[in-house]
Order: sequence, then structure tokens, then C-alpha cells
Amino acid sequence: MTNKTDLIEEIRSHLESVYDDYRNGTLKELDAIKHIGINDEKDSVVLIVETSQKESKAEDELKRKIAKVIKLDLGYSGVKIQFEEAKTIANIASSSTKIILIAGLKGGCGKSSLTINLAYALKNASKKVAIIDADILGSSIVKMLHATDSGLNVNSVNKIIPPRYDGIELMSIDFFSSDDTDALMWRAEMLSSMINNYIFQVAWDKDTDYILVDLPSTTGDSLLDIASYLPTSSVLIVSDEDRIGAISAYKTYKAIKELNLDMIGIVVNKYQGNDYAYDYLSKQCTSTEVLAKIPYTKLDDNYVFADSKAIQVMSDLASLIIIHE
Repeated sequence: MTNKTDLIEEIRSHLESVYDDYRNGTLKELDAIKHIGINDEKDSVVLIVETSQKESKAEDELKRKIAKVIKLDLGYSGVKIQFEEAKTIANIASSSTKIILIAGLKGGCGKSSLTINLAYALKNASKKVAIIDADILGSSIVKMLHATDSGLNVNSVNKIIPPRYDGIELMSIDFFSSDDTDALMWRAEMLSSMINNYIFQVAWDKDTDYILVDLPSTTGDSLLDIASYLPTSSVLIVSDEDRIGAISAYKTYKAIKELNLDMIGIVVNKYQGNDYAYDYLSKQCTSTEVLAKIPYTKLDDNYVFADSKAIQVMSDLASLIIIHE
């Protein structure tokens, strides 16, 4: 029986020779194939492909060529293609800026509080840090920090100037909403558009060393979008100490591997002495390391660690991240 990895490589090998007339190169030469997935139930292929311009003749022509390969040459019943306009990481801050995705499938494992405390640990290591709260429907960073802003401003090229809190640049849906108790009921396309704006329509400081992206608890569209926008980003996976947390973190690990993103490692958050997640993830996640057990600790009013042991563990984690990069 052919495994899924082999099928994906077969699809890739066929698609790489497809020629993009508008960018004058094959998909392989242009490094345009950002993600390949297979939906077994629908016998269809899911793709993220870079194009020169979305919703254009270029996109339509490329779509026809790809569909011919997937349906006629390879025999799949259907194909879903998500096109992303070619952009570079230089649009975000600078070529030296490191993007770190804080990921974890389980809600409540502490991704947001870890994001905040990692930002402070990196800042204490003399790094300039920014935070994107990419959890559009469950934003929390601004509320946790009690950060407020009287209104967003734009610069001379009409990009949003991100608010700062304690020297850390922030971007969140909360800066766009007049009532932080509103329930946002958005379709996936709207969420994707907002995440795109966070990344490419914000005037991030050019001297920023790290942008931390607090991801929603999902391995779905939001993760696919961010992976396609930021293919050179690195990922820190967050688990808590119990069995459900460990299994959820392992699912996140497998999703990140499929997207071919760089993995910094895994952390066990809210650690109180149960080594189940640490042992399970150390065994299952063979290509990365469980870097830290972050103690369950008191937080101050802004969700910053108040315990010296937790602060030291986070400082050590920040040092490992700096070395990794």
C-alpha cells in the first residue's frame, strides 16, 4: 500500500514542471508549491501555491494547468487550490527579523501567557520584540497586558503603526474593535485577510529581532495561511503536562512537519510534576526536542511570571531560541 508521503511526492514531482507564463518559470524554479495535502474522503488534493497576482488571469491560467495535472494525469476527483500572492519577509520587518510561531492544538495550554513571558525574556536578553495575536476569534494578548490604544495611526505609505506596550510592539484584532466583548462570527476567508494584514500591512520596526505569533488552537486554515505567508518562520510547540495535552501537541508536531516549517522544539507548560507529556513527546517527536518544563506559577496582573524559578526557566528557553537562530 502506497503511503501518503509517497503520494505527496508523486504529486509534487508532476506539479514542479508546470510552467507559470506570467512569472516565467516552472513551479519548481519559482519555489511556488508551498503545501500539498490529500483529502482521502473526497479523493482530492489540497494545495497552497504562490502566484504573481491573486484573482487575475495569471491565477486562472495556473489553476487550469494544475487542475489538468491533478485530475487528468494523476486521476484525483478534485483539487482545492489556495493561491498566495508572492511576497517576501522583507515586507514584515527586515531580512534579519526572526518569526516564531507559538503553536499548540489544545486550548488552555497557555500559549498566550507563554508568548507574553517569552517576549519579556527575549527583551531582557536585549532583543527587540513584537507580538502578533493571530487568534482572531479568541484574542487575549491585549486584555492580558491591559494594553490600550486611543486609535491606530498610519505612516506615509498607509501602513498601520503598531501600538507599543512596555517597549513591545503589538498587533491584535482588539485594536480594531470598539467592544472587546463582541463575538466575532467570521468566515475563514475573512480571518485569512486579517492575518494577511497583520503581516504585510503593518509598519513593524525595521530593527525588530523577533516577532512572536500567538496562534489559535488549530491545525486548520489559520495555520495553513500563516505557513504560506511566512514559510521561513520557526515554530515553538506548547503542551501542558497531561495525556490530552501531549496528544494534542503531537498532532501539532505532525502538522508542522507536513508544512516543512523549522521546529525550534517543544515546551511543557504549567508543569506541576506530571512527566507524562514530557516522556510521551520525547519519545514520539523524534526530529525535535522537549526543551523545557515551565513551572505552573503565579502570574502578576499582566500575566507575567512572578516566580523566580519560572522566570529563570523562561530565560534559559530564550537563550536556547537565540542560539537556535
